[in-house]
Amino acid sequence: MKALGWWLMLVGLLRLATVWFGFFDIWALRTAVFSRTQSTSIIWMLLQWNAHQPQDSAKLE
Repeated sequence: MKALGWWLMLVGLLRLATVWFGFFDIWALRTAVFSRTQSTSIIWMLLQWNAHQPQDSAKLE
């Protein structure tokens, strides 16, 4: 249970830091985190595209 408390404090601190940096420049934080991840945008685009495709009810049965 002690580890859970530390984990929740860490997550809360990271969320607070994200909000704090959001007041200044959230895109700078995003660029710093994802600058070396070029495939992230491609994966995100594919997930969004797949989510908006009509589902065929015949395939689900």
